[in-house]
Amino acid sequence: MKAIFIFLSLWAVSLTVGAQNREVEQAMREWLATPGVTTSESIVRERDLSQPGNPMKSMCEVWEFTCDVSLLSRIEQLSALMKANSTSDNCYYVKTHTPGHTDWHDILVGDDPSRIVELGRSERSHYTLVNFLDTLDATKSHRYAYALEWQEQNTPFKLKEQNGKLIKIPVTEKVYKGKVVMTYARVPQANAGKTGSVSYNAQIKYNNLQQTMKERLGVLEELMKNRYDENDITDLLRAWKEWINGVLDDKDE
Repeated sequence: MKAIFIFLSLWAVSLTVGAQNREVEQAMREWLATPGVTTSESIVRERDLSQPGNPMKSMCEVWEFTCDVSLLSRIEQLSALMKANSTSDNCYYVKTHTPGHTDWHDILVGDDPSRIVELGRSERSHYTLVNFLDTLDATKSHRYAYALEWQEQNTPFKLKEQNGKLIKIPVTEKVYKGKVVMTYARVPQANAGKTGSVSYNAQIKYNNLQQTMKERLGVLEELMKNRYDENDITDLLRAWKEWINGVLDDKDE
């Protein structure tokens, strides 16, 4: 009964959202309340007390979830519903990603460009992202963003200590982990002084993999090749530790 009350309370919040994206938010909350889905949440909301009616200033809800393979079809259905709703007039941006390569995306939160939620940091992840304008904002300067990310948990084995060594125990069941993200923020504006660029009250910096890091990764690859033993990964873990210590030593210099 408590779970039902919490779900209904959260669903009521979505009634303040525009009709076009209300269906997406409701479907997300229904997924999070599905039996068999384990969740943990982080919720932050801010309102602008200087404006009449105390309108929404910032919102960030991140719900991490875990489920077994029997619920994978429900995740895919939610993703399909998000894409179907992306054809509405108030949806100005949609992005999807499937495994095979990394495709990072930062979802901005509120008016502070340093506040973001990360998507696509793993090349094994799927994600769907849709952005809707706030229909209650006459200036069309704010938006709601909804994202769903999931991936098969890469746990083909678990570690167990036996006779002073770490051995691998096969894991047969598939587990899926992911997150549901709902945010409210100012819409990024095009920078008129720089063709094709987008600014958000600050410059956006892109990560570059430096040559020194490439060289370090090459060293790690050789360590892993030389130390790998299917029945005993103790030496492999030591190789990782040696590599990490080497990177930290270089940083101290």
